[in-house]
Amino acid sequence: MGSSLAPKQSSEGLIYTLAQRGTDNNIFSPPHLPNLVVNGNGTDVSDPKKLHGKAKRKLISQSLSRYLVDAAKEAGNYEQAKQYWNAWHCQSNLIKSNGRTFGNYCKTRFCLVCQANRKATLIKKYLPTLSQWEDPHLVTLTIKTVSASKLNKWKEEGMIRGFKLIRDKYRQRHKRGKSIKLMGVKSLECNYNPVKKTYNPHYHIIVPNRETALILKKEWQLYWTKEHTYHGAQHIRKVGNMERDLIEIIKYGSKIFTEPDMVKKGKSKIPPKIYAAALHNIFVAMKGHRIFDKFGFELEKPKLPPKAEQQTLVNYEQIFYDSMVKDWVNYDTGEVLTGYVPKPELEYLLRNRIDKELQ
Repeated sequence: MGSSLAPKQSSEGLIYTLAQRGTDNNIFSPPHLPNLVVNGNGTDVSDPKKLHGKAKRKLISQSLSRYLVDAAKEAGNYEQAKQYWNAWHCQSNLIKSNGRTFGNYCKTRFCLVCQANRKATLIKKYLPTLSQWEDPHLVTLTIKTVSASKLNKWKEEGMIRGFKLIRDKYRQRHKRGKSIKLMGVKSLECNYNPVKKTYNPHYHIIVPNRETALILKKEWQLYWTKEHTYHGAQHIRKVGNMERDLIEIIKYGSKIFTEPDMVKKGKSKIPPKIYAAALHNIFVAMKGHRIFDKFGFELEKPKLPPKAEQQTLVNYEQIFYDSMVKDWVNYDTGEVLTGYVPKPELEYLLRNRIDKELQ
């Protein structure tokens, strides 16, 4: 077995260890592979749609990671470069047995494979409570764009501090019986404008009623004044589909694909681009902060599923992600895991539309 299967903890709670074969002569186990002990149930690979989605995310994530590494090294941030390499290697080596795969997750925020797991976990955690809100609204709060050199300061001292002051102000008002209790879920995001080479940090917030939405908009505008924010850029709309809107705001913090001319998607004649250096600036600014969080309410403690039992795999195969094939491959048999074939448009974007220059 290679070193990639040395004991490691994954987001599935899996720990891989090698067991001694001893006198085991099971004919179904490849003679060159010892029994493998795993903790956890692994990932089901019976759904082709989910497999294709995972393969697509792996392709984009691995394609982008190497450019992020270059951007981090160019900026002298070698620790961040290591994190990008972790995303590049995420789920590269898998064990397949009985229709399930077992592998290590990097758990980095900019890994699209791990982001999908995180999104599913948060949806399962929050949707039951938020679905009970009678009149939910989605609020967008933003400030004027800033340069890369000022992004971290405005995010730290402006966005985060500003929202905390509003939340604390109305917490005290509620205690005195002078206001409703502010509650909701919020997601901090930042987009890049390649035309002006500026960054736009903003919040997406789901609240249980329109009154809360109006309070947040009013207080945000008072806090920032017209000097630092456009009042018309603060938006409120009713939530039409809670699951869809919750999925929309649970993201790492930036859009991967950006229209280079900043024309709305579907109207631009120029193919979108990935601005790797700009994404690196955003990821560094967001580092160490909780991007998605709740405020003003508590969730019911979920019933924990039974702890996965340890199992010994006897009949299994090793499969490896091949960047040329764009799939996981069993090199002994030549079989692929997903059969995913990326669309030509995506291949073109990943091959020709990643901007490597620092912005």
